[in-house]
Amino acid sequence: MRTVSPQDVILDEASANGASKPVFVKDSRHIVIEVVMTGFTGTLKFLGAQKDTADGIDFSASASLANPIAYIETIDTQNTTTPITGNTGITGSGTTSVLFLEVNKNMLTWIGAIISGYSAGTVTVKVSHANDN
Repeated sequence: MRTVSPQDVILDEASANGASKPVFVKDSRHIVIEVVMTGFTGTLKFLGAQKDTADGIDFSASASLANPIAYIETIDTQNTTTPITGNTGITGSGTTSVLFLEVNKNMLTWIGAIISGYSAGTVTVKVSHANDN
């Protein structure tokens, strides 16, 4: 039996550079990220942390001993042969698209997203996570 958590909206029609809040995924084995780009031009990257609490996690700040975050790899469900490296992320080119990405969580406790190089459009990012009982 699979237990599915409610979907978390971490970026809602975001239209500027910036980072999402962290989403707690420690108790989940499966994580799928839904990305809807509407005329979006910019770069979207995903980050994770293994810290027990969200205290001190700031996806908009640089990684450090006090802010132990890192970019994470995702897999596009439409092209599973070419992973999306965490340092590269997804580049929007002004078109409208929908992507479903899988995350190999490897003990991640928190997950989030960050937009950089923004110049147009919006992007919505939702995180779904589940566990097998």
